[in-house]
Amino acid sequence: MDIARILVRRQLLTAEQVRQLQAQANGKRLDLAAVEAGLISPEQALAALAQELGMRFVDLAREPIDEKLLRQFPTTTIFRHNVLPLRQTEQGVEVAISDPFDLEALDELRAH
Repeated sequence: MDIARILVRRQLLTAEQVRQLQAQANGKRLDLAAVEAGLISPEQALAALAQELGMRFVDLAREPIDEKLLRQFPTTTIFRHNVLPLRQTEQGVEVAISDPFDLEALDELRAH
C-alpha cells in the first residue's frame, strides 16, 4: 500500500508536500510524518487509511462503548496499543484501533 499515493489521491497532500516529507521522514511512515508536521490531522489520516483498507472510521466521542465487554480485555493491551473493544457481533468483537497497521495489537486481542 502506497500511503503517499492515497493521501495525494484524497487531496490531503500535494505531490510537493510528499517529496518534502519523504526527504525529512527518516523512515517514519508518511501519514505519521504529515500529522507530525501539521499538514493533516490525525483524523484525516486515519479516515483515509480506514477507507482504503475497507475499515470503518470511528469517532470515539460519538461511539457507545460496551463497558462489560471492555472489562474482558487486559488494560495493558488497550493502553499500549491504543485499541478499544467496542461491541460484540456475530463475527467477533469490533475493535477501534489508532493504527490499522499495528498487527501486534490485533494478535494480542485475539489471544483473549
